[in-house]
Amino acid sequence: MRGFFLMVTFLMTVIGLGQAKFLSIEGYYQGNNVIVSNPPLSDGYGYCVYKVMVNGEILPATIQMANFEIDFKLFRLKKGDKVFVVLEHSENCTPRFMNPNVLLPKSTFECTSIVCDNYGLLKWSAKGEDGILDYKIEQFRWDRWVEIGLVKGVGTKEDRFMMPMGTSLKLDFRILLIAGAW
Repeated sequence: MRGFFLMVTFLMTVIGLGQAKFLSIEGYYQGNNVIVSNPPLSDGYGYCVYKVMVNGEILPATIQMANFEIDFKLFRLKKGDKVFVVLEHSENCTPRFMNPNVLLPKSTFECTSIVCDNYGLLKWSAKGEDGILDYKIEQFRWDRWVEIGLVKGVGTKEDRFMMPMGTSLKLDFRILLIAGAW
């Protein structure tokens, strides 16, 4: 029994010596791929990143080069889908995401009409949503914009929405298209 305990301790020590480091990024697929800068290892044999995971699946592509692209089409993603990328790399180097902004949501909608009626119901129509993204409604109160609600987007060519706002003498509202509020 004591020998088994020593062997397990030895294996845990050996395994712990070559620990991996992780670098991650998350966002929403907008139709573009992420580029990774992958520095060479200090000994000159190989590159920093040795494994890439996208939403828990291994990237089936060659990554042993100075720069590589994470092609999201390999994962059958649709615009607006949540993306979580993890780079597993050696501990004596640091890879870099070259264009992390491609995973940020893009506001592509056009508000065709907006009105707040006498009963405090905010109604608007929008067209041109690029994917299923959500709307954040804010009201200008206390000398700043305050979030007062979220409305789930539909992602079709033209949509109509409404949200109860309550009655107020001051009706300064704005609507923002955001990703992943739910």
